[in-house]
Amino acid sequence: MTGVFLKADNMISSLGFSSEEHVQLLKAGQTGIKAHPFPGFSALYTSAVDDVELENRFRDLGLAIPMSRLEKMMAVSISAVLKKQPIDLADPSTGFIFSTTKGNIDLLGRVDELKRLESSLLLQPTAQKVWKALGGNDIPPLVVCNACISGLVAIIHGARMIERGQYKNVIVTGADVLSDFIITGFNALKALGTGPCRPFDKNRDGISLGEGCGTVLLSGEGEVSDIQFLAGAISNDANHISGPSRTASGLVQAVKEVNRQIDITPDYISAHGTATLYNDEMEAIGFQQLGLQDIPVNSFKGYWGHTLGAAGVLETLAASYSLKEDTLFESVGYENQGT
Repeated sequence: MTGVFLKADNMISSLGFSSEEHVQLLKAGQTGIKAHPFPGFSALYTSAVDDVELENRFRDLGLAIPMSRLEKMMAVSISAVLKKQPIDLADPSTGFIFSTTKGNIDLLGRVDELKRLESSLLLQPTAQKVWKALGGNDIPPLVVCNACISGLVAIIHGARMIERGQYKNVIVTGADVLSDFIITGFNALKALGTGPCRPFDKNRDGISLGEGCGTVLLSGEGEVSDIQFLAGAISNDANHISGPSRTASGLVQAVKEVNRQIDITPDYISAHGTATLYNDEMEAIGFQQLGLQDIPVNSFKGYWGHTLGAAGVLETLAASYSLKEDTLFESVGYENQGT
């Protein structure tokens, strides 16, 4: 079959280092969000990747190049996908897209550490470093940095590249790490919750930040059993850099464009569901406007928090396993309707 297909994937978060681990814990309704110490907070609820396991898995790759935490996640995740579906990264018919919001921002101000790791705060060199370390071709990776939708934008761009014949295969990797910069930034926006996030719940009071990495191999050839990418759309409501349109105009525009591309009624919606007052209410308004209020909706933020540039990839993969497993995963943290 020809089209765009999800051929292989990997998920890394506080729940584990494989998609299979994630599926089992999603079924169990287990969260990886925990209280962690942080200056200025009695308890800060975040979702962190296990450092010891990350080091062990990176060491097993045998790469002779030092890497940052972010780069290690990327290398481990991409390598796991290649074990499932071996392809030649040196082949010019293979493309690479990296999705992130802040890259190696945890190394900000740590000049000596940046030099030791041969890393950069710039996103393109970060993507290029990992890609070449894994034997990638000389085509510069595409970097997508578009806030919380970065991962989804990366997948849509990858699919379009395949559809127009630019590549046969595209590897899409989304990753971000927790850092003082990100935590203090969201705190300044008064967006952090006082406990584990509660998407769409009437008592929700903010997000739980997380970190992680998701990788998916998109291919122009697939089998009947493969998940197929059918359509995607990107909109910009031009509302505000830190707040969604209260009329849900961006969401409504994107869904209407998808409906223009393909006439289909969804059986399930994976929402952004950050557990902030404004976001969840905005999404509910948008679904109502689109006549989708009776379609089952969930948010994955209660499992591993808001993983920023990794969110779109991780949550697309989680939704794909919902389809494969014929299972609707619960919204962890949700108890009472609040939108």
